[in-house]
Formats: sequence, C-alpha cells, structure tokens
Amino acid sequence: MAEDLSNLIDAWWGAFLGDTLVGDMGLCFDDQVETGRFQSIETHPDHRRMGVCSELLHSVASHALDSYPNAKLVICSEYDSNAQRMYLKLGFSQHQLQNGVCLPRPLKFDSNQSVDVTTVNAPR
Repeated sequence: MAEDLSNLIDAWWGAFLGDTLVGDMGLCFDDQVETGRFQSIETHPDHRRMGVCSELLHSVASHALDSYPNAKLVICSEYDSNAQRMYLKLGFSQHQLQNGVCLPRPLKFDSNQSVDVTTVNAPR
C-alpha cells in the first residue's frame, strides 16, 4: 500500500531502478511553508546523464507546488556547473550569486584558535 505523503512539509525523495536507489534529494520548507529548499541532490555515478535527477526533480517540484501553490522553490548550485545548467533547463532561474568559503575537514583547533568566515552575497 502506498503511503500518503501529501501532508509532509520536509521530506526525502528517492528514484529507484528496481530495488536500487539511483538518485535522491530532500525538500525542506520554512515554518511558514513559503520557501522550499532542495537539499543534497545526488545521482549515483553509474546512472548520471540518464535523466534520473531531472525526472526526480521535476516530480518532487510538481508535487510540492501542487501541495503548496504559493511556495517558492530554491536550489543552490555551483556557478556554471552541469547541475546549474540542468536546473536552468528545468525552468529554474538564477536570482542571486553567493560567494563562500569551504574549509577542509577535519579541522583541529586548540582552545586558543578561532576561525573567521565571511560570506559575501552579491546580486547577479
């Protein structure tokens, strides 16, 4: 029996080939259900460039907008990446360019050290 997922605000979705998970993503909404942000969109390397992510993203976005028609859906991606090009093809548009800093893991600091990270947001 299929589970009714229509009332979920935050959910994780998967694309399966038989019993094998080949793609997955999360969609999380703010408390007012005004903005939904896609999380960790992944396709297994053996199944890339086969439309798995495009189909999953389209299905999840359609379900979200059917459930919450006034919500804005947001995706963050690296600039000029394959992922960004796919999102643009699916109808998303670029609204903001964010610059950030990625620190290598694991970080080890003694109690006297601190890290100052600044993120700059610049409109495109």
